[in-house]
Amino acid sequence: MQYSSSDSLYTFQDLDLSGCQCLTDVGISDLAKTCPNLGAVNISSCYELTDAAFAALGTCQHMRAINACGCDRLTDRGICALTNGARCLLP
Repeated sequence: MQYSSSDSLYTFQDLDLSGCQCLTDVGISDLAKTCPNLGAVNISSCYELTDAAFAALGTCQHMRAINACGCDRLTDRGICALTNGARCLLP
């Protein structure tokens, strides 16, 4: 997928993907690339996501909130990658 800055996805700031059980790390990676202004995402109960998805979300510089309840495949490594990139998540 490729989008230009004039596409509506580029301006997304908040997104609720909770319960999307088929959502994958590749999908989140594509999302992070096409929605660089993403500030909040709800990915609760997206059971397929791993640390790679959280590392991709860490590239969104404006990320301020993530709901990852039920993302059982998330480890400390994913949290570190996320917070190292998305500095707005830190207090």
